[in-house]
This record gives sequence, structure tokens and C-alpha cells, in this order.
Amino acid sequence: FLCLILAHLLCPAIESILYKLLMRRDSSRMLSISQLSQPMPTLKRTLAAWQQDAFAETLNTELNQLAAGVIPLQQCLRQGSHVVEDEDYRFMLIGSEEGTDAIELKIGVFFNSVIAGCACADDPTPMDTCSEYGEFLIRLDNHTAEFALLIADN
Repeated sequence: FLCLILAHLLCPAIESILYKLLMRRDSSRMLSISQLSQPMPTLKRTLAAWQQDAFAETLNTELNQLAAGVIPLQQCLRQGSHVVEDEDYRFMLIGSEEGTDAIELKIGVFFNSVIAGCACADDPTPMDTCSEYGEFLIRLDNHTAEFALLIADN
């Protein structure tokens, strides 16, 4: 990881090559330099709605606003090869636990994927969507509303 930071400082082209090599080794936990330099996403409205009737709905709304860039749905694919990104996802709260510093949530997400073909006029396979599901763990900081997200082991 330190090599990636040094490469970013010295030469973006080297960073790209190192990043691709590291992604092959452990794609489920790797962050790019650009992701590290972006502001940490927050769930402020969700934190404000904690222990209220609108909590699950607020969580669903905020996660949908962040989904395409933050939630690694591509890693949850079981049937398709690409996540359909131009639609809302359905998030389901499975469990929650409040700690002294953070709220820990387990969520399920329903989304669609497609099996990408060549999309040629004579391609015999139509572009169909597949229903997909994944589970995530969220650690929501009680003070800043910043959150960490991990794929749950199914």
C-alpha cells in the first residue's frame, strides 16, 4: 500500500500499474489513492433518524444517493456480469446494535445486473436483467456520521 502512495506522488502512470497488480491480489479490500483523497461519505440524516420510525426509510434514501460510487455491488454479483446503475436499489435493515462510539448495522441490498453480450443486431441473446442480492456491514460513527462499509460473509 505504501508503494501505491509513493507511486502516486512520483508518477500517476506507475500508480495505475501498481494498482492493477494489487487489485488482482486482493480486490475485496483495496482502496485507490483517489478514493483515499475524496471526502469521507457521511450518513447525517440516517444518524439523526436513529431510533425513530423513519430510520430504515432514511437509511435507504441516503444509501441510494451514494450507491453507485461507494457501495461495491459489483463484488456481490452471482448471476450477471455488470451492475445496473441507473436505477434505485432496495436496502433492507437486517440488524442494528448501538455501541459507545458507533452504530453497527447489517443491511441487505437488492439490485439488478445484466449479462453483457456484444449487443449486435444479430446477437441471439437478449439483454436481460438478473435479480441480485448482497449483504453489508456498516459502522456509523455516532459523532461525525462517517461510515465504514464491509461486505458481510454470507
